[in-house]
This record gives sequence, structure tokens and C-alpha cells, in this order.
Amino acid sequence: MPLRPRFAVVLVALACAALTGCSSLKVNATWDSTVDFSKYHTFAFRADRQLDDPSNEASAERTIAGALTAKGFRLDPQNPDFLIGLYPFLSADIKGDTAPAGTIQWDAWGPPIGADISTGGHDTVPGSVTMTFRDTRTGQPIWRGMATGNANLDDRKKTTQKVMDALRAMLEQFPPKKK
Repeated sequence: MPLRPRFAVVLVALACAALTGCSSLKVNATWDSTVDFSKYHTFAFRADRQLDDPSNEASAERTIAGALTAKGFRLDPQNPDFLIGLYPFLSADIKGDTAPAGTIQWDAWGPPIGADISTGGHDTVPGSVTMTFRDTRTGQPIWRGMATGNANLDDRKKTTQKVMDALRAMLEQFPPKKK
């Protein structure tokens, strides 16, 4: 194979590895298995939610309210059955400025090579967002969703979209299915 096609294959493989690594988002949920979720009909947002700015907060609330409304729940700030808290986290612990992209085989034309893709400095950090639902009567947590992934500090719009996708993915698991 001539040099250019081999280079193109390596470049495509590197791009695929980079995109796969950047798009990973892990979502899970836990809940109190003794709770009868059918008794909950209304929700509101906790006053102490901690998103970083008012526009992100408004987007998150619209995303959550839309997903819950589609499931038959109703926003009622005056008399909610459960309150929603949001807690984001971005890691301040940044190690290095490259991310390993794996090993690429060149078959008979050359040796295996490893590749590190520069992150462009310190623009990507681990992050998470947790959404907790608390019963307003007891104050006890009844359901918690958590999403973890990487946040791109250089592309605020992309990170905000990723957070909204994470919120929707978490809410796919609410209310929990009866066993």
C-alpha cells in the first residue's frame, strides 16, 4: 500500500479512537426500593441547586421539566410531591496534556505504533452531574441519577449540550420499574 493511503487509514483510525473516547457518558440511577413512586405526581426544583450560571440552570430546568411532563408529572412550585436538586462537579485534577489513543497495527508494512493525541493543553476534564429527588414530606432522598463523562472547557456550548443529554438519559430511568 502506498504511503498516502496508509497515512489516511492511520488518520481515520486515530480520529475514530479520539471520538469514541470523548463521547463516553456513563449514566446510572439508584432509588429507595421501599418507595411507591405512583404516589408522586408533582415536582419543583430545590432553591439550593448549584449550576454554574442562570442560563445553564434555566436550560437544565427546561430539559428536566420537559422529560418529566412527558411522563405525566407536573411542575408545581407551591405544592410539590418531590424536590429536585442538581449538583455538578468538574475535576480540578488535570494530569498531563495528552490522551492515549491506543495501538494501531500496520500489518506487514510496518511495526505497531502507539499514539497520543494532544488535548490542546488542559481543555478536557472529568465531570459529573447528579440529580437527586427528595420527598417533600419526609425530606428523604427517593431517587438519584448520576452521569459522568468529560467536559470540554474550550467548548462551553458542547459541554452544556452534553449535560442536557445526560439529564435526559438519567430521566429515562425515572420512575423506576416495579419489580
